Amino acid sequence: MEQSQPLRVLQIVQGYPPEFIAGTELYSQALAAALQERGHDCHVLAGSYALAQAPAFITTEERGISVSRYVSPLLPPWRERQLDPYNPEAEQVVRQHLQLVQPNVIHVHHWMRLTNTLVAVATDLGIPTVVTLHDLWTSCARIHRQHKHGHFCQEPPTASLCARCVDRQSWQTEAEVEQIIAVRQQQLSEELQLASRLLVPSDAHRQLLSRLLQVNLERFQVVPNCAVTQLRP
Repeated sequence: MEQSQPLRVLQIVQGYPPEFIAGTELYSQALAAALQERGHDCHVLAGSYALAQAPAFITTEERGISVSRYVSPLLPPWRERQLDPYNPEAEQVVRQHLQLVQPNVIHVHHWMRLTNTLVAVATDLGIPTVVTLHDLWTSCARIHRQHKHGHFCQEPPTASLCARCVDRQSWQTEAEVEQIIAVRQQQLSEELQLASRLLVPSDAHRQLLSRLLQVNLERFQVVPNCAVTQLRP
């Protein structure tokens, strides 16, 4: 059997070890290592806590993988548990980075700490994009659909409903928050429509997201999370 040509793969994730060591971050780290072992040229683009004088990516090489972390002069809203709006500064830096790396394919694991328009930027540059929906963030600005009163929210997201639940700045009006949420929902809906593949870790996750996001069930492909070797220090 003829071996396929190596690919330049860019994984995008909300954080990367050792700075972030939750499940999605560790999964993306292990996947990057597995791709590298199979001869592919794997790069990672990640969010970060780090601050800088201007929006940029700080790139290091970690275990033979190029890892670029987004830094900015401002603390990200999520660090203060506030609503995360569209980030045009991050979008511009992401576009520049994609033009520099020129990947054959992009694998988006998360948008948080970056911007809500990752797939749109990739599509504009002619790069196919695979998305893995590890959690419920695309259907909930609070990430896990845990209502501020503690119960699990099963209602499809709407600007008016979600505005009463999300964290916000004290000076933000109800109308302003609703507008941010409406833009967020529109952008993420477009992201899912533009993605070449939508992956989910289980059929239960597939069923729930299909109902909440009103996306055709057939668009989601179930790819169970397999056991991965823990690589972080």
